[in-house]
Amino acid sequence: MEYSNISIDNNRVVVDVFKTDILTIGAQNKVLELLMPDYIRGLSILGCNPTDKENEEELIRFVERVRYYYEDRKDIWIWSGHTWEQLIKENKDKLVSLCDVLVDGPFIEAKKDLALPFRGSSNQRIIDIKKSLESGKVVEITL
Repeated sequence: MEYSNISIDNNRVVVDVFKTDILTIGAQNKVLELLMPDYIRGLSILGCNPTDKENEEELIRFVERVRYYYEDRKDIWIWSGHTWEQLIKENKDKLVSLCDVLVDGPFIEAKKDLALPFRGSSNQRIIDIKKSLESGKVVEITL
């Protein structure tokens, strides 16, 4: 079975949660299989808004499964239209803390910048989740 929401890009497995089949056991198993090779660096979770309430519980279970199989050998990036501050205030830190990097904030057309790596507009930040949680303040990754 093929899943239109799972792809490989730049040596990463990319999962688009906007597509409805992402959290089936078959789709999860496909992701775990695609993550196996050593040249695959990690997992990217994006599309629609993975940190929204309707996605959160299933995504937590899915990311916990990825962590169980791969521990810290694969990094996990997550994109959210919400800011770090909003996610922490809304107690979304369970899902976020399972990941390594957060690209936060909504895409804003007026701030669009195609030269920025891993984001579409200049208001979005690339955040080191572990360091941010440890320090209690946002720690951005500069690329």
